[in-house]
Amino acid sequence: MPKKRWLSDEQRNENRKLAQENYRHRVRRFTFQFSLKDTEAWEWFEAQPDKGKYLKELILADKQQQLQKQQENETNEILLAEDAVQTSVYIANAPDCCSGAEQLDHVLGMLGADVMDEDVYHSEDQHPRLSMK
Repeated sequence: MPKKRWLSDEQRNENRKLAQENYRHRVRRFTFQFSLKDTEAWEWFEAQPDKGKYLKELILADKQQQLQKQQENETNEILLAEDAVQTSVYIANAPDCCSGAEQLDHVLGMLGADVMDEDVYHSEDQHPRLSMK
C-alpha cells in the first residue's frame, strides 16, 4: 500500500486558495438593496427561507411571462396582417349591389376570422333580395 502524502500548511492553503478562485469564476454575484421606503418588500424577502432560490424563480417566471407576451404579440401581428389583406381584397372586389352598410358588415365580419366567407363575394343577380309583402 502506497504511503499517504502529507501536505504542508502552505500547500493546503495554496490548494484552498486555488479551489476558492476556481469557485469564484463559476459563480456570479450581485448586490441587491432595499431603500428605507421598501419595508413591505424587504419584510417579504426576509421571510423567504431560501432567498437565492426565490430570486431565481422570480427571474425565470418573469422571463417566461415576457417570452409568452412576445409570442402573443407576434401572433397578433400575423392576424392583423391577414385581416388587412382579406379586407383590402374584399374592398377592391366588393359587389356593387351591396350597400355601404352591407359592405362594412362584411368587412367587420372578416376581422379575426381565419376562414374567409365566400358568400360575401357574389354577383348582382345572386344578391339576396328582401321584399315586404
